[in-house]
Amino acid sequence: VAQFSPESRTCVIPLGVEGLFFQTPTPKQIDEVRARYNLPPKFLLFVGNFEPKKNLPTLLRALKHIPDAPPLVLAGGGRAWNKRTCKDLSTHKVLSVGYVARED
Repeated sequence: VAQFSPESRTCVIPLGVEGLFFQTPTPKQIDEVRARYNLPPKFLLFVGNFEPKKNLPTLLRALKHIPDAPPLVLAGGGRAWNKRTCKDLSTHKVLSVGYVARED
């Protein structure tokens, strides 16, 4: 149950993030996930669906202004037409890995 503090007008939501996200993976687990999704050594990560409200075209246009930016990895799913559109808007390397297993 959320509780509001009248002094700060802040809403505190306990346990907002699963404990799974606080576990540090071992080097072996990291290597296995990198191999499973064919991930480069360095990359930028977008997690979400490819709906217009996520505004991927703007992200890709911004990346065009960063010459040495690492590849962008798109994790998630959604409308294929929007994914194609985003790829067409950028000369930046984009890798779509689709849905990612919760454990990964």
